[in-house]
Amino acid sequence: NYTITVNQGGQDKKGNPLQQQNVSRFATPPFQVISASPPNSTSNVSLNSSISAIFSGIVDTGTVRSSLTIIPATTGNLSVNESGFNFQTLNGLRATTTYSVSISTGVRAKDGTPLSTPYSFSFTTQPFMVSYTYPSNGQTNIYRNSSIEIYFNAPIDGTSAQSAFSISPAVSGSVSFYIGNPYISFYPSSTMSAQTTYTVTISTAMKSASGDNLPSAYSFSFVTGS
Repeated sequence: NYTITVNQGGQDKKGNPLQQQNVSRFATPPFQVISASPPNSTSNVSLNSSISAIFSGIVDTGTVRSSLTIIPATTGNLSVNESGFNFQTLNGLRATTTYSVSISTGVRAKDGTPLSTPYSFSFTTQPFMVSYTYPSNGQTNIYRNSSIEIYFNAPIDGTSAQSAFSISPAVSGSVSFYIGNPYISFYPSSTMSAQTTYTVTISTAMKSASGDNLPSAYSFSFVTGS
């Protein structure tokens, strides 16, 4: 609680005195978490989401790491500044998983004030899934030497991509990926047939970098041009 008092007799630039004492009071909030992300009880959270919190005062950054608990435990990078922290997972969050985040009173403000009460929040992630493809399902007049790309909602385990990918009618070619990226590409080594419907299937052998399998096979079709 703060009180500001301006006593009677104070003058303005022209010498006119203050006719009466003026008193104002205000209260500052406790040192606490004022926002967290993902918000508490959120569902269908993106697997690429980071975990963060903002505090009501300037943080003693050295007290954050030992006061933060994430269950289930996950590997990632914690960045801390005087406003709060941000935790970015290395391989994305686990799919269809409820995470619980706890911040203990070991976190302190820069003036030494401890967090007023422990703070916790939880959220549930979405399943591992295909986000979009090229060509898109039903697309026509596709260039016969075009690559095929499948994008996912999390970094992928590239070693599973080769066995998970299939195309019908069969086309010779190779599946490529880049570690840490959320997509795979198929490059045909021979020209696809003209005006032909091709169906691409990604089986449940496909895994995310964090080890989650695609919960169900995903298929899409396109038609080549002349």
